[in-house]
Amino acid sequence: ITFFDKYNPSQFEIVGCAAANVVPNGWKGMSKEFIDLYYSQGGTGQCNEGKVLEHYITNDGKARLVYKRILIKRK
Repeated sequence: ITFFDKYNPSQFEIVGCAAANVVPNGWKGMSKEFIDLYYSQGGTGQCNEGKVLEHYITNDGKARLVYKRILIKRK
């Protein structure tokens, strides 16, 4: 919500929202490897292979899910 207070359409383009399954071409869903890692580390969120939800693996190898986000691109 704080982004929209300062949103300048000439500076940024909103390209998607993974939680709403509106994502740019080429965006990949969750891989089996990510899901296995997430659950092996005690993750309890709902994960399905191919699910379009923001996720990442930290530099120290921990699988993480993130809060709902919009995807923006600087113009």
